Amino acid sequence: MSNRYFDKFDMKVLYSIVKDVVKNNPNVHEFSERFIDRLNLPFTKQKDEENGIRVLKSDNGYILELYLIVHYGVKIPELAWDLQVQIKDAIEEKFGINIDKVNVHVQGVSLR
Repeated sequence: MSNRYFDKFDMKVLYSIVKDVVKNNPNVHEFSERFIDRLNLPFTKQKDEENGIRVLKSDNGYILELYLIVHYGVKIPELAWDLQVQIKDAIEEKFGINIDKVNVHVQGVSLR
């Protein structure tokens, strides 16, 4: 599949792929907002952003930023690695584009 720029429909599909991968991981409690988004300022939300997921364009492709709440006792480095590999592979396979980075930001730990 050739490289192409995401249009609005593609971004929705990209978000759904990321959400599916994350929600199928039993170690993730939920997506979280970035701290600055909690301030509820009108200029903090990017247009290519959903709750807990940001997509940024880089020189080598795209960078995904994930903001998550994880379950207590999870080995965070292993979780982050697994999510990075699964998300990168799923998106590159579906769209044929380069995912430069998948950054996982743990915003908190759930005790439930």
